[in-house]
Amino acid sequence: MKKFQLVEVYKGIEAGFYSIKIDDSEYSLFDEFVNKFQNSHSAIIDSITSRIAEMADEKGIRASRFKDEGEKGVEAFVGTGELRLYCLRFGNVALILGSGDTKPQGIDRYQEKDDLFKQVKILRALHDALTYYNIDVDNIEESLNIDFEINL
Repeated sequence: MKKFQLVEVYKGIEAGFYSIKIDDSEYSLFDEFVNKFQNSHSAIIDSITSRIAEMADEKGIRASRFKDEGEKGVEAFVGTGELRLYCLRFGNVALILGSGDTKPQGIDRYQEKDDLFKQVKILRALHDALTYYNIDVDNIEESLNIDFEINL
């Protein structure tokens, strides 16, 4: 068992974006994703962060911006080229950002690349933990920065 904390990434008037820190990591999964790809895929990272701000401040979280991965609510941002950023979307008001990796041409499913599969597995486990701890995403602020256990 590992411990995790929900942390706020960006909160606007229309939606809130969150991520998780695992164990005593200094960075959230989303921060690690941004740090890993900021230099090699800066335009895509800039697009993702701009869309997060736009959804949070103006439009809410729209289903059309995500692709359902068919795994306990795990979805991927669309329009990210070869990058895959996985998340858990809760209606149009809350989104928990995970991490991701590149999905090169020739790879059809995330299960074919270990790093992608690992990120989806983390979010599936997070989904289970949110259910187990009865974390209400409508009041997610009450659950920020509290240690919970996750089965990874």
